[in-house]
Amino acid sequence: MTGKLLYTPYPTLGVENGYTQKNIDILSSLGFDVQGEPLGTKARTQFVLRMLLKRDYEVIVLNWHEHLFCNRHTGSISLSGIIVYLFTLTIFRLSCRKVIYIRHNVVPHALKHPFGRWLAKILMSIGQSIADTKVSHSGHMAAKGYKYLPHPLYDTISPDKRTTKEELPNDYYAIFGRIERYKNILPVIQQWNHASWLVIAGNCKDTEYLQALHSAAEGKQVKFITRFIEENDAQAILSGSKGLILSHSDEDMIVSGSFFYGLSCGIPVYAVTTPFLSWLQEEDLNAPIKVFESCEALLHHISSQKTQQTQADIAQYRTANFGDQKVIECWTEILN
Repeated sequence: MTGKLLYTPYPTLGVENGYTQKNIDILSSLGFDVQGEPLGTKARTQFVLRMLLKRDYEVIVLNWHEHLFCNRHTGSISLSGIIVYLFTLTIFRLSCRKVIYIRHNVVPHALKHPFGRWLAKILMSIGQSIADTKVSHSGHMAAKGYKYLPHPLYDTISPDKRTTKEELPNDYYAIFGRIERYKNILPVIQQWNHASWLVIAGNCKDTEYLQALHSAAEGKQVKFITRFIEENDAQAILSGSKGLILSHSDEDMIVSGSFFYGLSCGIPVYAVTTPFLSWLQEEDLNAPIKVFESCEALLHHISSQKTQQTQADIAQYRTANFGDQKVIECWTEILN
């Protein structure tokens, strides 16, 4: 495979993202000259119009393209954003051989109003119909016409460089990421009667909610690390745990980035059910993911389980299903 490929958003243009960089590296390894768009409305408009005249891009890969019509400040849909969204897609479709639309979310996270969310789904459906190929990181979307592309794993730091500022318990499970109400952490603490510790690590801007969590944790084996967690800290906390607990189901997300982060760190994941996680478990009963209908069922399983998968088992599953070679194979199929 050769030719110029436009990938957006492009990490060297101010969007630092391990996911995008990993995919760019893989597409480059397939022989493409991967490029990004310029920053700024005027420069981007000129760039898009020149694409129609030159037609020198073979492929365009779009990520989070629907954010163009989403006003993050008001949580509503922008009319001018709709025009830009549909106009750019049409130009892309006319100017290159293949347009690939990767759908990451059901609707953009910032949209809060029911009408805006309903309209966003319609707009995304139109946008995907303009593109040649629509792609999802979950196989459960195949029935809706999406090509499956495994989500690449996150790069990990060597074990000797994984350090954290706090002293960790010897035996614990982890809840990791920003501490927010929708993540359903409070019920987990309220029902935590496990012999192991529960480590909750992440930044929290909601002081009232954090106080409620601390109150519920009094007298229990619960440890809080409430600050910005740097990469080496995060991997030290997760890799040293007995597993990652995902106690919420985000209706806007198609796949769970937290699941892939836990898998990259080599630990099992215990989660409240989502279509994606249920699909993973159904595809391979030996997958290092256990899915439950409720927090109560999840915590009961953790309390009663006697054996866990070994790191070697998890590493084998990780490589076979989400390793670079598997991602390369699926990209090759999509591009052909």
